[in-house]
Amino acid sequence: MDQFNTLIAVSTIVPIVITIVVVVVVLGVFRRVFKGISQNNVLLTSGEPAQATVLKLWDTGVMLNNNPQVGLLLEVRPQNRPTYQVQIQSFISLLKVSQVQTGAVVAVKVDPTDPTKVALDLA
Repeated sequence: MDQFNTLIAVSTIVPIVITIVVVVVVLGVFRRVFKGISQNNVLLTSGEPAQATVLKLWDTGVMLNNNPQVGLLLEVRPQNRPTYQVQIQSFISLLKVSQVQTGAVVAVKVDPTDPTKVALDLA
């Protein structure tokens, strides 16, 4: 009888533990994605405008609302600062993918305190 009770307890606890682990992982992924989007929106409102050339473009394999997340290697040309390269990831509307191709010059916003933080300004 003891083994039977142990089996029932384990068969009840294991699905609960698995569910908790799945929920924590999903919430962690959502937090990471939406934190990046939030930081990007803040940067778009408070960043310094600059121009950048797309040197390299690749698909990260992530989609959000049917919009792909792409990786970009940019050559950023801020005003009154030297040109530099930075690698970013950004979600791009399918309607604007043609604006972001290798060799294209795009508008960006740069964090004045951390120039490695760059957001595409495809308004």
